[in-house]
Formats: sequence, C-alpha cells, structure tokens
Amino acid sequence: MEGDRYVYRIRPLVIPGLVFMAVYPLITGLIYLVTRFSAVEVYLLTGIYIVTIICFFGFWIFGRSKSVGFTNHEIVFQSLMGSRVLEPSDIKKVVVFLMPNGKEVAQIRTSDNSYYLSDLYFPFPELMSDLENFARENNLKLVEVAKTA
Repeated sequence: MEGDRYVYRIRPLVIPGLVFMAVYPLITGLIYLVTRFSAVEVYLLTGIYIVTIICFFGFWIFGRSKSVGFTNHEIVFQSLMGSRVLEPSDIKKVVVFLMPNGKEVAQIRTSDNSYYLSDLYFPFPELMSDLENFARENNLKLVEVAKTA
C-alpha cells in the first residue's frame, strides 16, 4: 500500500467535449444558412464557443493533475490547487455507496469536508481495496450503503 498513486481519468470527460467542439460549429453554421443571424448573434455564439473551449481546456488541465495516494498511514489528494493530507485522526467515517447500476462511490468524511472517490480514478478496484485496507488498519468506521433508484 505504500506509495500507490491513483490518477484521475479524464477520457470520459474529454470525449463529450471534443464532440461538442466538432458539432457546435456545424449546427451553428446550418442554422446560420437557414435564418441568417445578425452580427450581434454571430459574435455572441462565437463568444460562447470560445469561452466553452477555454473552460474545456481548463478542466482538462485540472483533471490531468488530480490524483490520490496512500502513504505512511495518510491519504493524499493532489491537484493543481495543492495537496490535502488526511490522517486517520481527521477521518470520521468512510462510506461506500453501491449504486443501482453496479458502480461504487466512496465518500471519506472529515469534520469539515467530504471527499469522493469514483471509478474516474484509475485503477479503481485497487483503489477501493487500498481504501478498505486503510480503514481496517486504522480502525476507521467503514459503512457500505446500497442506494436504490
């Protein structure tokens, strides 16, 4: 368990963004051919597209920097925003939600924040077993909840 790092997978987030960047100009162009936008509308739609692309690349850069790891009886969350170290004394409870679609989401509760781990972290099965081992080794309360629709 020492030094294991789990990185955030951004492919599930990137694919829809790339599709939007390809489809938006096509749809806007088709609508323009039918309705003939005014100059203000063209500038507005172009501005929306540019702002969306900038936000998309910001999310992509931020997502690439996210990771979680287990070291020396600590859980370390890292991103461009810095790192947050959770010691066993900081953690009140670890809750694992079993979703109806078969997916799991783990919630790590502290006194002032909650941290979530989902299958967007790779490799997720190893992450969940490391989290369960961490909870067991440090005598943390581990609760499994089955969510229904």
